[in-house]
Amino acid sequence: MDLLPGITRGDGLNLRWLLGARDHELPPAAHEWLAAKDASAPLRIALAPLTEVAVLSLLESLALPDVDARAWAHALHGHTGGNPLFILETLLALLQPGAALARTGKALPAPANVGQLIETRLNRLGAVALSLARVAALAGKNFSVELAGHVLGKHRLDLSDPWNELVEAHVIRDNHFAHDLMLEATQRSMPSTLARSLHQSIAEYLDRLGTAAIDAAFHWQAAREWQRAGAAWQRAAQQALDLSRRAEELVLLRRAAECVQNVPQPDDKERFDIELRSARAALLIDRADQSRAFAQAALALAHDAAARASALAVLAEAAEFMGEGEQALEHAAQGLSLAVEIGAPPAEDLKHFVR
Repeated sequence: MDLLPGITRGDGLNLRWLLGARDHELPPAAHEWLAAKDASAPLRIALAPLTEVAVLSLLESLALPDVDARAWAHALHGHTGGNPLFILETLLALLQPGAALARTGKALPAPANVGQLIETRLNRLGAVALSLARVAALAGKNFSVELAGHVLGKHRLDLSDPWNELVEAHVIRDNHFAHDLMLEATQRSMPSTLARSLHQSIAEYLDRLGTAAIDAAFHWQAAREWQRAGAAWQRAAQQALDLSRRAEELVLLRRAAECVQNVPQPDDKERFDIELRSARAALLIDRADQSRAFAQAALALAHDAAARASALAVLAEAAEFMGEGEQALEHAAQGLSLAVEIGAPPAEDLKHFVR
C-alpha cells in the first residue's frame, strides 16, 4: 500500500488500478492517498452488500441445474448478508455430494474457509468490541445496551465507540448481526467457560428486569445452573398456563424436568410436582398415553399419601380417557382409599368417580 501511490503516478504508465479493501482494514498510507486533493487521488466506490433481488439475479445468472433460484434467494441472503463471496462458497458447500439441496428449511452450511475469514476479522477487533459482539450473539432478542453494560460492567456511554467499531467492521448492520455466518462465527469464537459465564450474567439481568421467565430460563440452562434453570422453566410453564396455552406449558415443564434431573441432589418433591403438572397438561391436550407415563412417574416420586392420591387421580382419568374402565376404577378406588385414610376430601380429579 505504501508503494502503490508512487507506482500509479509514475510517468508514462497508462494503467488503471482496481483495489479492494474494507474501510476498517485500510493502513494509514491508504487513508492519506484517499485524502489527497490532486489528480492522483483514487476514485472511491463504496460497494454495498447485494440485496435479496440482486442475490436472486446472481443465482439465476449461475443457472445451477439443482438450485431453484427463487426458493434459495431469501435464505442465502439472510445467511450471508449479501456478501457475494459468502454466497458462492455456501453454494459450493451445498453442491457437495450428500448435501440436501431440496430442503430449503434446513440450516445452511458454514463453509470452513468463510468461517476462518470471519474469525480473522473478529480477532482484529478491540477487546471491548469483541466482548460486546459476544454478548449480543448470546443475548439474541434480549440484547440491549443496558444488558451489555451489566454483563461487561461498563456504563452504556463507554460502549458507543466499541459499537461503532462493530458497525465499521461489518459485524453489525442495522442493529443486528450482518448475517447468520457472522453470528455463528461469533458464537463459535467463545470458549465454553466464557459462554457459560456470559449466559449466567444475562440470566441474572433478565431475572432482575422481570422479563418473561422463558428468556431467563434459556440462559440459566445454557449456563448449566440447573436448579435456577428448572425454577425458571417452571415459572415459564405457569405463565403459559395463565394464558391457557397447555401444549406450551407441557413443553416447558419437560424442560424443567430435564434441568432438575441434572441437579446433583434433586428434590423429589419438586420432581413430583413437575411430573404431576405434566400429566394434567398432557391429559388436557388429548395425550392420554403421555399423561399416564407422567402420572406413573409422579406416583413413584410421591412423598406422602396425599401426593399418591393426586397421582392416582390423574392415572384414573387417563385410563378412562383411553377406554380402560376397569383400570380407571382401580386407580380411583386406591386414590379414594388414601383420601379416607388421611381424612381428606377426594382429589378434584376423583370427584366424578365418586358420583
